[in-house]
Amino acid sequence: MSELVNPEPVVLYGYDQSPYYNKIKNLLAMKGIKHYIVEQPMTAPRPDLLALNIEYRRTPTLVIGRDVYLDSNLISHVVCKKWREPDFGVAEFGPSILAFESLSNNLFWTFIAAADFSKSPESFKEDRRTLWPKFASKESSAQRPHNLSQLGYHIHNIENVLQDGRKWMLGGDQPTLADLYIGFVLHFILFVLRTNTQEGFKRESLRNVHEFTTRYNHYIKSLSPTLTKINGQSAKDLIESSNTEYAPTQHDTTDGTKINVGDQVEIVPSDQRAVNLQRGILVALNAREIVLDVGNRLRVHAPRLGFKLMKVELKSNL
Repeated sequence: MSELVNPEPVVLYGYDQSPYYNKIKNLLAMKGIKHYIVEQPMTAPRPDLLALNIEYRRTPTLVIGRDVYLDSNLISHVVCKKWREPDFGVAEFGPSILAFESLSNNLFWTFIAAADFSKSPESFKEDRRTLWPKFASKESSAQRPHNLSQLGYHIHNIENVLQDGRKWMLGGDQPTLADLYIGFVLHFILFVLRTNTQEGFKRESLRNVHEFTTRYNHYIKSLSPTLTKINGQSAKDLIESSNTEYAPTQHDTTDGTKINVGDQVEIVPSDQRAVNLQRGILVALNAREIVLDVGNRLRVHAPRLGFKLMKVELKSNL
């Protein structure tokens, strides 16, 4: 696959232990997109992002020129729309791909509810509790058997999809986005956090799933590297020196929030506590995304689904 050189910098922020960071890193490799990587600490704060006025703390974050994209689902849609080739032989966001995207999200969060984090560093657990107070708590541990059964349900459904001998999720000869969406999360569940050693998740119970995950990993490793690692200051200089135009936006004037372009707002993922809110001036709002001006000639894009949008009420000095 030929490498795609871009007129604007493409910079990915994240850390290697993050499955969603690896999802986007793998997508950029599948697309052959030349990009830069800025490695981040596993826990907050993340000064490299704060230096860009990015208070949002979850990974990955992808910068394209002067547009900053949050959330791996939005990022994958943006990447595939901007770089349409290769298209993996399917309509990239047809019903089948969207179904696997939804399954991937359900699979990941079901696993997080079922995972045993008792041996994780206390600093990691405390950090995650700032977002989710019950993370790795006694209460959540008591629910692990139930959540493991739910996880098993999802993975055995994938085993059944592969039962007919297909190599890839959609049955073709080449991988598609469906394989990315399922492959990265199965790799994380089975091989990174070693769920493959537990009864019901071993190879003898899930032979097709294990073979698929191994095949996916071999495919990703076979791709030519398209990344260059740089530090936060170099990335900041690169981004701030970019003179490319912003991505096109569209504002829906009929939106029910009654928040207007030019209002100062805050956004935060709706599945966490209201901490590390991203503040900015509203540029556009529609069914797909929220766009903010965060200063430094940077715009932040967040998905509309799964994010809360709140107007900042400015206090009067009178």
